[in-house]
Amino acid sequence: MLRAGCTVPSTVEVRSGGRLGPLEARVAELEAANRRLEAEKRTLTTEREILRKAAKCFAGDTTW
Repeated sequence: MLRAGCTVPSTVEVRSGGRLGPLEARVAELEAANRRLEAEKRTLTTEREILRKAAKCFAGDTTW
């Protein structure tokens, strides 16, 4: 999908009727990659929070 204000250069082929042209295919590919990276970011953020809490917990418990 093109954003408002974006123009398609005359050299780019855009097809209609269910088939994606090169520009639309690239945009779809980038959007999929973005979704994957956002999901990975959420996972890593959660893991980091868990590790910080664990480190804080173990730092206070020094008698084994």
